[in-house]
This record gives sequence, C-alpha cells and structure tokens, in this order.
Amino acid sequence: MSGHWEKRWHPLRREWVIISANTAARPWGGARVDGAGPAAVKHDPNCYLCPGNTRACGDTNPAYVGTYAFDNDFPSLSFAAPVTAAAGRDQAGGLCRVLCWSPRHNDSLASLDDAALQAVVRLMRDEHRAARRPGVAQVLVFENRGAEIGVSNPHPHGQLYATDFVTRQADEWRDAQHQHRVKSGGRLIPDYLAGMAPGQRIGGQGEWSVYVPECARLPFETWTTLDSAVSHLDGLSDAQCDALGPLLGQLVRAYDGHFGRATPMNLLWASAPVDGDPRNRDWQLTLMAQPALREPDKLKYFGGFEQLSGNVVNPLRPEDAAAQLSLAMARAARA
Repeated sequence: MSGHWEKRWHPLRREWVIISANTAARPWGGARVDGAGPAAVKHDPNCYLCPGNTRACGDTNPAYVGTYAFDNDFPSLSFAAPVTAAAGRDQAGGLCRVLCWSPRHNDSLASLDDAALQAVVRLMRDEHRAARRPGVAQVLVFENRGAEIGVSNPHPHGQLYATDFVTRQADEWRDAQHQHRVKSGGRLIPDYLAGMAPGQRIGGQGEWSVYVPECARLPFETWTTLDSAVSHLDGLSDAQCDALGPLLGQLVRAYDGHFGRATPMNLLWASAPVDGDPRNRDWQLTLMAQPALREPDKLKYFGGFEQLSGNVVNPLRPEDAAAQLSLAMARAARA
C-alpha cells in the first residue's frame, strides 16, 4: 500500500494535495456518464457561433473560414452601465469575448489540422494582447469543453474574460512565484517541473513540454510550459505559437484516445496579471489541462471534505497518470 496515502505540496497554491489512490478501488454506486459524440453536422442553422447565423442579440456572424472572435452577447463582466458603489459592492468591470476555433460545428481541437491549431494559438495570443486596455488588470483565456461541465454550445470555441481586478488565485500564484525568485533566483514552475522524475514529462514540441505534475489535483491534470521565460500569453512569438499548436492537438487527442470519448475538461492559460505589478515578471506562462474524468464513465467531483478543507484528494497517483498518458500521447502522435 506504499504511496497510497501521501500529501504533496502544491507550489503555486501553497497547500497540500492528498494522493489517496486506494479511494479509486471503492465500490461505485454513484452516477455514470456517457461520452457524447461529436456534433453531427458541419453547420447548424440554430448555432449562434456558426458562420452566417444571426445571434440572439441580432448581430449576424460573417461567413468566416478560419478563426473568429466577438464580444459575448451575454457577458459576465462589462465596463458599460456603471453601478452605484456601496459597502461590499462595486462595478463588475471587464470584457468577455468568444473565440471560435473553426467555422465547422463538428470540429474540436482534436480534429483540427496543424495549420488550424497554430491559428487557434495565435488567436488566443492576439486576443489577450487586444484585451490589454485601460482598466483591465487581468486577462484569462480558456476553453470549457463538454456538456458534463456545463458547456451550452458544442461548437469549438473558447472564451476570454478581462477583469478590472486581479483575482485572488492569481495574486496567490504571483506571490508564490515571486517569493521563489527572491529565494532561489529561478522561476518556480520550471524549477518545480525540472525536479520531478523524468517520467512525469509526457511529450513536447520545440520549446514546449507537457508534464503531469506530482501535485496534480485532478487525476489526469497536465501542465504545458516552455523553456523560455515568458510571463504573459501575448508574449509568445509566432514561432512559439506555431510549435504549440500541433502539441495542443496531440494532447487533446491523447485524452480522447485514453478515455475512448470526447473528454470534458477545462483548458486554462495561467498567464500573469497585466496590472503593472513588478512581480508579474517572475510568472511562468503555463497551459493547464484539467479533465473532469477519473474514468471514462466517472466524473471527478470535489466532495464535502475537499470543499470544507480546500485540500483536494486525487484518487490516482500522478506517476500512474503520467505512464498512461505517455502511451496515449504516443498513439496520438501517430494519429
């Protein structure tokens, strides 16, 4: 039973992650999920993201043929219509953008060719750059994938939120990386990943490497970062974007191949805030993939202990996840 009850330090969150692989063997009487297949049609006349369709706001999408981005018609944040400040209240200022990866309704990051994937990464970078405007303190770019995590539209797309404040998590991660720089002179994430066993690195392309971190909070979580010291998503060069594109497609195909289904996940750019704080330069840009599955038909939930304590229990040893995903990455490279 060695290694079945461990706590591992998460260097960004500065908290313990509990690795308890024996919990995966518990009898399972809970909910099971069936993997939804890809959308059946290339163009859905009822989809508000497909080319040429009229959205709920009345605007009509152009007949775009590559990537496309527009302001979210139902934003969570806005600089418009300021509210009267009161105790504990303030304007939720910001921007929300929708980033379409492809004009085809039945595409995904797993099905796009290398050129299209490179265009997707460049779109993410360029949208991050464009969102740097007065009043914006942080820009978050991400994709939510899969109905199981609440995605309402299967058209391949991501989102951008630009906030007028630095989120609590980003402030914590920034301070952790800054303190590491002060104490060691290095960058926290590259130093942490370099100190892991070689088997935790499961793939790479150019300057980029994909790891299953030893502190993974979810069973098949991965971190993708590059050799260069880059703090912000909009700091990527064209060459760095173009190297990441095919690797990103390989990673998503690996997940789908491993689980035998389209994998519900959050794909998250951990990019430094843009508020001018000098600690931002100590941040290492990292792409975090967080699948919501523990097994093909079982979701990973945060239960009562995790919600109350803030400490997550991972039912799979990250070393075992890395071994499984390494094989899946090799198969995905040949696909």
